[in-house]
Amino acid sequence: MKKRNIIIGVAAVAVLVIIIAVFRGLIAGSEPAVDHGEIIVETTAPTRGDISVIGEYIGSLAYAESVYVYPKTGGMVTATYFQPGDTVRRGDVLLSIEAEELAMQAAQAQAAYLAAVNGAEQAIVQLETALAAAEMVKNDTQTNLARMQQLYEAGAVAAGELEQMQTGYDNALLQYEAARASYELTVGQGAGTNGAAANAQVAMAREALNAAETQLAYAQVTAPMDGIVDRKLVGVYDMASPQSCAYVITNHESMRVSFQVPARSVEALHEGDAVTVLWSGNAGVGRIVEIAAAIDPAGGLFDVKAVIAGADGLYAGSSVKVRATSRQAKNALLIPLDCLYYEDGVPCVYLLKEGKALKTGVEVGVFNEKTAEIISGLSLSDQIIATWHPSLADGTNVKTTAEAEN
Repeated sequence: MKKRNIIIGVAAVAVLVIIIAVFRGLIAGSEPAVDHGEIIVETTAPTRGDISVIGEYIGSLAYAESVYVYPKTGGMVTATYFQPGDTVRRGDVLLSIEAEELAMQAAQAQAAYLAAVNGAEQAIVQLETALAAAEMVKNDTQTNLARMQQLYEAGAVAAGELEQMQTGYDNALLQYEAARASYELTVGQGAGTNGAAANAQVAMAREALNAAETQLAYAQVTAPMDGIVDRKLVGVYDMASPQSCAYVITNHESMRVSFQVPARSVEALHEGDAVTVLWSGNAGVGRIVEIAAAIDPAGGLFDVKAVIAGADGLYAGSSVKVRATSRQAKNALLIPLDCLYYEDGVPCVYLLKEGKALKTGVEVGVFNEKTAEIISGLSLSDQIIATWHPSLADGTNVKTTAEAEN
């Protein structure tokens, strides 16, 4: 029985060997013979064009526009008008600050301003009166001097009397000039470029009034832009201060995504360039608005920011994927990536030259999954062998498909 089993096993192995031999013969018979003397190939020529590589980065989201509202004056909060989640418009009053003291200061400044105006007007009236009186005395003494001169020439008065009249006229003229100078210094051109001297006190009082009214207006804290109240940080009876934020308002209609790129990629990015933002199976388009001028020393990368319009489904603080141009070349010499070989780590292509394959070393620049930029080694007139063949080597005889058909 044992011997019979051995015989059956040997016979089975022999049958298997015969089957394998026959199968190999069939396969060998089906393979075409390879003519190692000449290879049929397709060729292509380099082209000019632009090439870019898209990189993928991780970005963090924040609202594109967010404003922290600080009161411009201090005091106790008497009322608040908006809660988190409320929509506000630019100019809406967010809160009121106790303004009794500010109102009193404004009233005092108003009174001081009116007093300055009245005082200036009275001073001008007095100067005008003094100038008119001095002019009248001057004119009178001038007339008397002329008459006295005639009498002196006629011998009717002594020289001493004429001198006395001349002295009186000179004094009247001096008083007139002084009155006129004082008037012009106060209300005329002599007051200088900063306004008439009589109006100096009025101007100062007006400035004080403006300042007091501005401080009073600051008691009503308003929204600087349209948006939604994200945070409310004060309540009634709290003390407001210019150093403490009262409200945070954001524009939820657009988001800002921040991401980082390496130094070799930042040169391919420009403000205004489009980026693709991916989240939860969705995609959106953003525009680059800011590129850092220096590397972040913490990570050795450049910070980039882009704004995304239409931010539905996006939330501040979450992470997204960002696709942006990482490398690019303009008007570059381009070839199909499949035509490129690496032999011992050195890039090369095979050119068709006078019926033979000519291995040619090249310098490669930017490349993506389909195309490669050739910096040096090729020209637009070169014919690159685009067909792979196991026998393709430097000096191999080659013929194009068109030549083979003819």
